[in-house]
Amino acid sequence: AKYPKHKQLLVQKAKERNINLLLMPPGMHRHQMNKTTKYDTKKDTIFWKVEFIFHCIFKGETKGEGDNNHGDETVNDKPHKKIVLTVDRVPELDELSKHLSTIFKRHVSHSAPSETRSALKHFRNAANEIKDNVIMLMKKIPCKSSEPKYSRVDVNRNMCDILKGSSIIEFPTVDVVLEQDLENFPLIIQEIK
Repeated sequence: AKYPKHKQLLVQKAKERNINLLLMPPGMHRHQMNKTTKYDTKKDTIFWKVEFIFHCIFKGETKGEGDNNHGDETVNDKPHKKIVLTVDRVPELDELSKHLSTIFKRHVSHSAPSETRSALKHFRNAANEIKDNVIMLMKKIPCKSSEPKYSRVDVNRNMCDILKGSSIIEFPTVDVVLEQDLENFPLIIQEIK
């Protein structure tokens, strides 16, 4: 598909940053969702739409009040709920943790759906910061959908560093899981600590 000049420039600038940005054809859902990933020529900055998927995997326990079965799935025969939240226009040099705090502040208020509030309490502390036992992951692209592979994301790094050397489709998606649920997300063999 032929893309407008601003989209071609975005792909080129991502490539200069060692990020393989793949665009979907214009009619595809993910492409239509992506209205805020842009390259700002005056600031020489890419602003990203970032999708966060918070995975709540219940291990033989009952779910909290206010939860319903709408949208539930199973992971290794365990009930699994996904809460998908997005942040628009994340500057490439901003630390990811800054925008997670914004998500928490926005979605723990009483105006947010109770299902979202109750799910997010597992991932945040009282100061609306990410808890120590929370792991951020990004799916490796390309990979078989039947055998996904993930790499860890350091929330204290900026988007440019996080995305360097990776391929993304339209915008980055970050999977947020609790440490005890990490077994459900096969990791790529990666850096030595």
